[in-house]
Amino acid sequence: MWFRQRSANDMVRQMGVLFAAIGVLFAVAALLGAYAQARQKQKYIREVVAVTDTDRHTGRTQVFYKVDGRPYTVWLDYYSSMKLPGDTMVAYYDPEEPGHVVVHTPWLCAALLAPGVLAFFAGIGMCRWAVSRKRRAKRLREDGQCMEAEIVRVETDRRFRQNRRYAKYLVCQYQDLDGAIYVYKSEPFFGDTPHLQPGMKVAVYRERGNGENYYVDYGPVIEKEKAKARRSSEDEKQDADPD
Repeated sequence: MWFRQRSANDMVRQMGVLFAAIGVLFAVAALLGAYAQARQKQKYIREVVAVTDTDRHTGRTQVFYKVDGRPYTVWLDYYSSMKLPGDTMVAYYDPEEPGHVVVHTPWLCAALLAPGVLAFFAGIGMCRWAVSRKRRAKRLREDGQCMEAEIVRVETDRRFRQNRRYAKYLVCQYQDLDGAIYVYKSEPFFGDTPHLQPGMKVAVYRERGNGENYYVDYGPVIEKEKAKARRSSEDEKQDADPD
C-alpha cells in the first residue's frame, strides 16, 4: 500500500497554526474577562466583606457583609487557601441586588493572557520557520546547482513523531569527477518508504558557492514509483479479467 509522504515541515506549520489559534483564544478570554470585571467595577459597589467559612472541595467561600444595615451571608464561587474564616477581603455587590456579590480576580486574566501570548508567538515562529524552509527549497530548485545523488540509506529522525511513528530522512551521496564524495540529508518526512531504496537516484539542489546549503528533492522519485505501481496494479487487474 502506498501512503502520501508528508513533510515534517508541514507538521510544524500545522502545529504552529494550532498554537497561534490557542494563543488567540486564551488572549481573547483574558481580555473579555478583564473587560467584564472593569464594567462590573463601574456598576458594582466595592465592599470589604468578612470570610465566615470556606469549602475547598467545591471551591467556594462564604462571606458576610451589610448593606444599609441589612446583613447578607453569601457563598461565592471563589476559593483561596490564603483566606480563612475571620479574614477580610474585597468584593463587589450589585446595588440593585445587594445579595449578588462577586470577587474580581485580575490575576486570573493575567494567567490566561501570559500563556496565550507565548503560545501565539511560538506558533507564529513555527509557521515562519516552516514557510522559510519551503521557500528555501523552492529557491534552490529554481536557482541551485542540480546533481544526481544516490540514496545510501533511510534513517529515523526521533525529533519528530506523529501517530506513534517517527519521521524519516534520506542519506544520499554524490561523487564528483575528482572522486570527492559529498553526503546529503533530506528534510524529515512521514510515511512508509518501500519506494525509496538504496541505490536509487534523487536530485540534490545545491546553492552555487555554498555547498552547505542544499535541498534533497525526493518528491519526483516517489511520484514516479507510485505511477509504476499503479500501472503494474492495472496490468494485473487486466490479466486477471480477460473479458
